[in-house]
Amino acid sequence: MYIKDLSQLFDDYEKNQIIQNFIAQADSRYILYCVKEKFENFPKYTLNLDERCTSIAINYLTCGYNFFFNDEKIKACNALEKAATILEHIYCFKDCKVPYKDYYSIICSLAYYASSQYSKAYVILNRIETDTIIANLIKLFLTKQFSKLQIFIDDILFDKFKKQDVEKDTDVYIYLMSNYFLNIIMYIYNGNEDYLKMSEEIIEDLIVLSSINEEPHMWWIFRLLQIINYNYKDYSLWGAIDSTIDKDNYSIVRDYVNANIYKSRPVTELFKSQIDCLEQIKSDKGAIISIPTSSGKTKIAELAILKSLIENPDSICFYIAPFRSLAHEIENSLSNTLGMIGYKLSNLYGNSQYTQADRKLIEDSHVIIATPEKAKSIIRSNDTILGKLKLVIVDEGHLIGNQYRYIINELFIEELKITLKDNNGKMIFLSAVLPNLSDFSKWITGEESQVAYSNWRPSSQRLGILELSNNAVNLIWLGKYKSFNNKFIEPKVIRKHRITKSGRLIKDKYFPEDKKQAIAATAVKLLSNGSVLIYVGKTNMVLSQAREISKIMKEKNISHQWKDINTLELVKLACKEAYGENSEIFKFIMQGIVCHYSKLPTDVKMYMERLMSNDCPKIIIATSTLAQGVNIGVSTVIISNVYLDKNITIENKDFWNIAGRAGRSFVDTEGKILYAIDRSKDEWNVNEQIEKCRGYFDKGKVANVEIKERGHY
Repeated sequence: MYIKDLSQLFDDYEKNQIIQNFIAQADSRYILYCVKEKFENFPKYTLNLDERCTSIAINYLTCGYNFFFNDEKIKACNALEKAATILEHIYCFKDCKVPYKDYYSIICSLAYYASSQYSKAYVILNRIETDTIIANLIKLFLTKQFSKLQIFIDDILFDKFKKQDVEKDTDVYIYLMSNYFLNIIMYIYNGNEDYLKMSEEIIEDLIVLSSINEEPHMWWIFRLLQIINYNYKDYSLWGAIDSTIDKDNYSIVRDYVNANIYKSRPVTELFKSQIDCLEQIKSDKGAIISIPTSSGKTKIAELAILKSLIENPDSICFYIAPFRSLAHEIENSLSNTLGMIGYKLSNLYGNSQYTQADRKLIEDSHVIIATPEKAKSIIRSNDTILGKLKLVIVDEGHLIGNQYRYIINELFIEELKITLKDNNGKMIFLSAVLPNLSDFSKWITGEESQVAYSNWRPSSQRLGILELSNNAVNLIWLGKYKSFNNKFIEPKVIRKHRITKSGRLIKDKYFPEDKKQAIAATAVKLLSNGSVLIYVGKTNMVLSQAREISKIMKEKNISHQWKDINTLELVKLACKEAYGENSEIFKFIMQGIVCHYSKLPTDVKMYMERLMSNDCPKIIIATSTLAQGVNIGVSTVIISNVYLDKNITIENKDFWNIAGRAGRSFVDTEGKILYAIDRSKDEWNVNEQIEKCRGYFDKGKVANVEIKERGHY
């Protein structure tokens, strides 16, 4: 097919209202399936929607495959991801009973992986139980269970085919696919590209064989694996290192790759957002890195540190994190890779004093992780470190502004720039929501062009309105096409109307009665999709919201089991010391409800943040302090109230630093962001709520979303 005709076909599909309406229906229905809505509450969807959408997905796959082999890789990724998304919405929810569910789940995950959406591929395959050898091979590979995959392949190659000839076509497929994956595993472990070439030859043979046998179901599996094979080096960790770091010191590079492979969740390739930043990491001038929350900023910093230490073995790198909780997380992350290959890391935070203990702790350190105050005291008190400083990573670089601490940070950065210039070093700024990127680049690097920006995410984000109207909660999902979950929470009479002795009528009392109850009920129902974060603007709203959630969870007998028992005990002791024996805060925690706000005592907040880092709660209710603290992801974010004071609302960058946490890599394929609007208020108030919502959503880093075109929003 000529590329011009192919592009026209793809564009026609994208513009076809009927086709896109079918896709939107499957998308809308998928949410109802995920939250286990009663079937009788479903709207009337198009007859044979599954079959229609499956056919549409196959046509998108065809476009994607042909785009890829006509060197239109961006269009190929778009088409393949679109196909995978459609298949996910039809076949890949928990209780799906549709025929061929497992087969299309495999195709879905392969299409996601081929479009560089590794996280989504992982999530999809973790939802199904595979029952064939070929499906098991694919699942073990895409979910990165490499040790199990090697054992499985050994069993196939040395047991199944040891004493018998390969005769049946299925056996041929199994034998060749085993060798295909074995070669890719060998490349993963040692970076030798010859193995990728051998796997390429095997997959081409499989495509020919499936065509001869007229088996299109196998043909699609092999063609998607072919795309994966062709892309593998470009997106692999070996490929990233090859394009970024001098591999002359092969032993360090090999040890680093192995440290990533043997993590509890192996890292063998980079996200697209990370690949987009590699050019800036190579630069000697420094860089501004702006990618969304959960898109892999720490791995970018890690590669920059590795590059600096390989090129300058006697140098020191500083990683400046604005808060203790973030510094603690960074230390844990870097220790699992750089620490495992012999580099010494020191984590210092607290007051601005530089003590003898600090001096002892950072002796012979290669990487020092510190808050700005502690970093300043170290550098000003230790000339040896000052002379060795080659790289400074500044995390959450957007924390520069009018506040006193931020002004001090800015002055300190100016001081660091002078030191780095003298040492021929560089500075890298990391942020999810940094504004005016070219201005920051000019300030940090001296050039406006030293910017790496990506809005790519490992999980999609769906924007929506949580609307309280007539004691019911309606969810209005925004996007290219509207979809609705009307009466997501149905009104329930909890006290019948009555007439008093004086003759006054007291009306029925409904649940949900107000926005707080509406949000609580919605959050609890959405737990079937994963953890929920509720943002409230004011501190005094946190506990009252938690009480409503606690009440509903008790009524529904929803319990929570924390895995990190040791940290939980520390939280308990801190709460007891701060609030007494029967701490309400700790009772909420035992239900899986975490309250995070500025007035928490330091010890309570510190251990609570550590607990959230190590173990995911069910529901978090938080103010803006969470945007400045622990780096936690959730499945859904609900925006309850954006007012910090009577006339002051949360800044756009802080709004998106909170909202951007929706969607966890390798846990969710999609994060949901819901903005609560209370239609029980007067018309002026409702219009103001809508305008505030529009303002945040229109300025957000979520592509192709405009509220102003969505019905009455």
